[in-house]
Amino acid sequence: MLDWNDLQTFAAVVRAGSVAAAAKSLGVHPTTVARRLTAAEDALGAPLLLRAGRRLTLSPVGQQLQSAIAPLVDLVDHAARRAGQTTLPIRIAVTENGARLVASQVAAALVRDEIDVELISGNAVVDLARGEADFAIRVVAPEDPELVRRRIGAVTYGLFAAASYLRRSPEFKDGWPGHHVLMPSGALSQGPEASFLATQASAARVVLRANSHVALAHAAEASLGLVVLPTNLAHFHARLVCVRPLPEIPARPVWLVMHKSFRTDARLRRAATIVTGGLQACAAAST
Repeated sequence: MLDWNDLQTFAAVVRAGSVAAAAKSLGVHPTTVARRLTAAEDALGAPLLLRAGRRLTLSPVGQQLQSAIAPLVDLVDHAARRAGQTTLPIRIAVTENGARLVASQVAAALVRDEIDVELISGNAVVDLARGEADFAIRVVAPEDPELVRRRIGAVTYGLFAAASYLRRSPEFKDGWPGHHVLMPSGALSQGPEASFLATQASAARVVLRANSHVALAHAAEASLGLVVLPTNLAHFHARLVCVRPLPEIPARPVWLVMHKSFRTDARLRRAATIVTGGLQACAAAST
């Protein structure tokens, strides 16, 4: 018979990537993790993990087991988080740019407070009600009545380019003829940056499109053309020059969002407070 503790340990090793990291997340000694893995493999009569030096990969049986138990493990973890009975990392869903800010400006303070972190970055909206993250940092206010929100800042925008591009580019005229622009695509094509460029740079040449602010910023640093970026992202790209701020693009509120059932979780509230303070301090320093 398979023991739940053994299955949970197996899932922790898969998620953490090593026995040592899984032991830390579970609050047990690495030998306990190894013993439980062996017990699960003995019960199934087959190896679950293949070891090559320090690397662990799933065996075929391990892949099947992981697929079978993943929904149950997620459900149990979610219930434990809601009950405040977990030492698992705080999972923060955030945009690609927001992840850079949290990693560089906030994560150290969380770690000092004994709170480990998992960043889930991207433009897709995670389902907080299903426990896909503990809280999210969003520029779109939630409509679900089960979610609570706190405004923690605002995103402002600017027009940026490399100094080398500006030295060789023509002066600005209506429609920006003779200029090259870098256009947001995919999910970003619905944002204010794309709308601004479509209106103001109608005579410019679109030389590159990307669904990533970071990719657009790097392309601008390579002197490919003009780009509209959140001003807090440009902070990471020293070779960009601010051509001008763009107050005509309304500032977008930034929200910290969580499921209302998590409001009683002291550890999660503490993490939210640290994240809020860190991002607000970062915003103040960049103004």
